[in-house]
Amino acid sequence: MMSLSIDELIAGHITSTVMIIDDQSTSLNILSETIKDIDSDISIKTFHNPSAALLAAESTLPDLIITDYKMPDMDGIEFTKRLRRIPNCHNIPIIMITVIREKSILYSALENGVTDFLSKPFDQYE
Repeated sequence: MMSLSIDELIAGHITSTVMIIDDQSTSLNILSETIKDIDSDISIKTFHNPSAALLAAESTLPDLIITDYKMPDMDGIEFTKRLRRIPNCHNIPIIMITVIREKSILYSALENGVTDFLSKPFDQYE
């Protein structure tokens, strides 16, 4: 059973949560601002470190995850593999942002649970 916060009960709706993982602050800021422009009520959780994002996902399930592919400690595919092993994280949509155009990388990402892709540089209309 899902429990609602007082704010959600008062507002009459449930706030969605988007988790963004990117080692670049500029990308985090651009993505956060774009999401806020779509709906200011969306809760945005940002992470520079994929390991910290995995720990957060264990306690608070996001409704959507946007992750970079190229990160120093763990790439987006490895992040996705680990996330999919967390209970209740099997069906969360994951969008990977990448400059990579290699089909083998894109296919591997899809095979390991990525839902869709965005290209860098980021286009807000995408």
